Amino acid sequence: MKWVRCLYKGYDWDNDLTVGKIYKVINYYYVDKINETVEIIKDDGELAKLFLVDPEGIWFEDITAEIRDNKINDILK
Repeated sequence: MKWVRCLYKGYDWDNDLTVGKIYKVINYYYVDKINETVEIIKDDGELAKLFLVDPEGIWFEDITAEIRDNKINDILK
């Protein structure tokens, strides 16, 4: 996983994430489906380790394939 799109920023509206924004994944950690996390640089420039899904909802979706396809299509144009 190299890129994620933010789908939810939680109840804490001061957490420096932007819904709809694409974030580059610095590190990806997979223990199991419940403990899947990514490290990203938040909007405030700080590194954060965040769950993809938690009891509040789905925070991020993997869009690595979409980014790759867009890059390929740009080259082929």
